[in-house]
Amino acid sequence: MLKFGILGAGFGIYGYLPAVHKLGYEILLLERYRETLNKRAELIEYVSHVNFYKKEEDLIAESDCLIFARTPQLQYHFILQNIDSILNKRHVFLEKPLTDNSEHSNKLFKLFTEYRLNFSIGYLFKYTKWFREISNVLSKSNVFQINWQIPLVDSGWKNSSFLGGGPIRFYGIHFFTLLFDLGIDASAIRVEANTSSFKIDTLGNPKFEIRGKLVETDPSFNVTELKTGDPLFSESTPLGRRPISGYSDPRIPIIVEYLENELSAPTPIEKTILFEKQIDEILNR
Repeated sequence: MLKFGILGAGFGIYGYLPAVHKLGYEILLLERYRETLNKRAELIEYVSHVNFYKKEEDLIAESDCLIFARTPQLQYHFILQNIDSILNKRHVFLEKPLTDNSEHSNKLFKLFTEYRLNFSIGYLFKYTKWFREISNVLSKSNVFQINWQIPLVDSGWKNSSFLGGGPIRFYGIHFFTLLFDLGIDASAIRVEANTSSFKIDTLGNPKFEIRGKLVETDPSFNVTELKTGDPLFSESTPLGRRPISGYSDPRIPIIVEYLENELSAPTPIEKTILFEKQIDEILNR
């Protein structure tokens, strides 16, 4: 049985932990998070299924796969400080964006590639219902419009474009991986962005018009095929909020599929890493 070590709290605990348990793998977690599991009604059931470790180095040493759930800055520095222990893992699942700037992201990408490390970055939209809908109806005549009203969160780094957060680096970056997956070349992508919103448009066919904006109220995520007027998806978030039978959170089955698929066939992300340089240039204008 594979052993999955989770480094970090937040989405690592309420998202990845239940997904790893659903897949039947062993879970390794730091002792300091035991109290968090005990205090949350939807997580307390997992306490008896977790192996707790007091030291990070022991958790890493015992893990076959690692999941990072830390800020992009912390993720970058932690990986460099522990690189010898990480490179021998079967698979490493990383937070997105990989780091807080393109230079650091490129550095890690080259390092992972050199040592042939299997790794994935948490671009989960590929496994959503609405992306499947797009893939199913995709043709050269399609015009897809995506509007995302993104809720402001109580987290300094997620709201800051220069700490790895912000509308384009933390949220909009998802879409570049999807566009590349659909065969759209980087030269056909046009981006405008600031600290509160972004616009992503594609040239040629099919066309995509993607808009994102940070909002304090009324978050929403809508996908429409403009030529037919058909709504493909409409919820408050891109990962959905509607209850799914057997899951405490509708995001968990998406993570289950992500982990399962990436273990066998990691999504190529080199083009997204290279595109981060363009994001830096836009934000630094």
